[in-house]
Amino acid sequence: MKEVQRNVALVILLVIFTPVATADVVWPSAILEGRLLTWWAILFGLIVEGFVLYRWFKLSIPAAALADVAMNAASTLIGYFAIPWAGYGYELGIARYLYRFGLYTFNPLAWLVTVVGAAAINTVIELAVLKIGWKIKYTRSNFGRLLIANIVSVALAFVSLMVRPPEL
Repeated sequence: MKEVQRNVALVILLVIFTPVATADVVWPSAILEGRLLTWWAILFGLIVEGFVLYRWFKLSIPAAALADVAMNAASTLIGYFAIPWAGYGYELGIARYLYRFGLYTFNPLAWLVTVVGAAAINTVIELAVLKIGWKIKYTRSNFGRLLIANIVSVALAFVSLMVRPPEL
């Protein structure tokens, strides 16, 4: 019970002091989020997802461009908070048990969860925008198509971290 209380207190402190709390805390989702917000990652994501909207969702080029910008604006605004918070959740949850096996913060599984998790968060947000603004149905097939595009975009940001790590 004390462990649960400690975790609840930690989450409350993180909510209240997010800017202070993230100043010296580093984990995969915090680093990846910074790279996802670079101009070239955003441009690459717009191109990949625009193609998916045109090709797989059968939107006209102008409609695909507008939908692409709208859904990426929403996923950027919401994802800016949601992706790092998902990282908090991973670190406070599953990762604590993986430490027992020597899998600490920057292990391959943590990066895989971070990339797929960021892509899934973006996909949920973007598909909600498509459903509201363009009446595109929320189906497994549509989710999968958009998830693939988001994994490609997020994976590029991840690879760029391996090629050119950020200065910490």
